[in-house]
Amino acid sequence: MVRHKLGWLLLAAACVPGFFTACSGSESNGGGAGTGGATTGTGGGSASTGGGVATGGAPGTGGGAPGTGGMALNDAGRIPCGDAGTCNPNNQNARMCDIANQRCVECLTAADCVGDPQGTVCNTMQGRCRACIVGSTAAGETCPAGQACTGNGACIPTCTTDADCAVNAGDGGGNGNGNIACNTTATPMVCVECTTNAHCAADPNNPLCDTTSNTCQQCITDTDCTAVAGRPFCRMQNQNCVQCRTVADCPAGATGCSNGGNCQMANPEAGPPANDAARPANDAARPATDAAAGG
Repeated sequence: MVRHKLGWLLLAAACVPGFFTACSGSESNGGGAGTGGATTGTGGGSASTGGGVATGGAPGTGGGAPGTGGMALNDAGRIPCGDAGTCNPNNQNARMCDIANQRCVECLTAADCVGDPQGTVCNTMQGRCRACIVGSTAAGETCPAGQACTGNGACIPTCTTDADCAVNAGDGGGNGNGNIACNTTATPMVCVECTTNAHCAADPNNPLCDTTSNTCQQCITDTDCTAVAGRPFCRMQNQNCVQCRTVADCPAGATGCSNGGNCQMANPEAGPPANDAARPANDAARPATDAAAGG
């Protein structure tokens, strides 16, 4: 009988909370509030998790509030745009705060584009005011009949022949001719500045057609600049003939190549030393002059 009583006492002591961990789910072993983060509480909430209700402690103890520990970060205090939390209202292209994408943009809705010369449609993917949105069929986001929407959100006339583009002569195209050529290889076919050099004849400063951009340019390769005196290199930023693209293109002694494509040379200072060298000879002559004056 004594042995049986001692055995029961030891078993009871082993199940006292915090005494041993051999029995299932005490309050301390289940974790404090927030541990686990499950909605029912991990570590002693339900009868199946961490032990029974009576053995593991009060129902829910150790699980914390529903969701605590697994909740997404709270973005309420995040600065939306820039360190100051706002965008510069004087910057036309970045005056509105797109909080969702953490960027300053030109527009958030079409209301921000009223009167904008680029267009009255807000391309929310770009955050820019445009005349149209490629692929859109929504009212107000498409081009008028006879025009197509380009990748930059501009509406340009469609065509089948150059004759369809004649009406665009002098419409402000980069070569002065306007978009007078029909690019029949495009989909849809649209009016562009040029498809051959013949379309650039009206602009002697830009006589060559770059068929990649369908624009009239002064040069496409260095070879196009061989006839331009002192400017043998084609600078691709503006596709114009320049004296240099880097200082390596310049004569010896150059200190750099300017943004305008001109070699920058060091200022010669040979004059002052030559004058200084002559001064001792003049000084040496002075005593003789003084002696003659004394005679």
